[in-house]
Amino acid sequence: MRWSPLLSVLLWVPLLAACSPAARRPVAVAPPAAPAPQVTASPTADATGVWDWMVRSTTQQGDLQIEQEEWHLDQDGTHLAGYYHRQVVTMSTDQRPFQCNGMLGFTKNVRARLIGEIRDGQVTLREVGMDAERNPCESGQRELLSYVGRLHGGELLLQYNTGGEQRLVRRPAGSSTLSLGGSDSGPRGRSQLGQEAIDGVWEWQFRAVDADGDLHTEREEWHLSEKSAEIGGYYERTIERQRSGGVYACNGNPLIKSTTRFTIKGQRFGDKLSLSEIDYQLQPSPCESGQRRLDNYQGSMLPEGQLMLNWSGGHQILRRKR
Repeated sequence: MRWSPLLSVLLWVPLLAACSPAARRPVAVAPPAAPAPQVTASPTADATGVWDWMVRSTTQQGDLQIEQEEWHLDQDGTHLAGYYHRQVVTMSTDQRPFQCNGMLGFTKNVRARLIGEIRDGQVTLREVGMDAERNPCESGQRELLSYVGRLHGGELLLQYNTGGEQRLVRRPAGSSTLSLGGSDSGPRGRSQLGQEAIDGVWEWQFRAVDADGDLHTEREEWHLSEKSAEIGGYYERTIERQRSGGVYACNGNPLIKSTTRFTIKGQRFGDKLSLSEIDYQLQPSPCESGQRRLDNYQGSMLPEGQLMLNWSGGHQILRRKR
């Protein structure tokens, strides 16, 4: 059978129509994928620095107790390491000496080593060692503690495994004073203590019975003045020994009394003091050897009109004379 030209045309028309764009089924095209969100890790909270804590309370016996802690932490990634120094000052409020040392106050110092971690502001710390100064008023070594808490800006809130909690405050960079604040009913910081005037009269006394059964009494009255962080003045130290039965061979009396005046010079740094005895005058007495040793003192201002002095032979707490 022969194909006619007309038949060929009729056969090609449907084929062309089927291949035309209008006749093709539309193909769904997926929209371009949105770029994946970039996840940026939040910066790790930094606990490096010096942290301070202070609280003032009254013991069951009614004595004043001041607790201070200074925490030094270093952070490497999520790892924490450091130490804290804890100082507890206890002062008699009824002028009766403590039996443990025969004085009107005592100080306990402890240094604890720390390790821990910090992740997303959550802090875990534990004590791995502790060194305590020998102290006749120390009841014994306590167990090592562990802490959990959270770093929130300039505060470090901690809870420890024995059931207590405390709030540490970050010390401003370059500052040597505590940044603790608060109302009159709350803890007082060293920044407030550093503003208290040292000018005036301070007193200290001590009473005890010595090994011979004699009553031994010591009194000191400090007269201090301050100008441009320079401190000057003097203190008079009076020592009395009283024998209940018999007399002393040096004077034939049941009482020995001596008074010495020491000249003082020093400097003040905030709530810290550095004092030195530069001279003394001694009243002559048949029971006196006539020799005195000049000493140096490192001092700290305390609440309630207290001045704590540390020296080569121990420490003492002066009270502002009313």
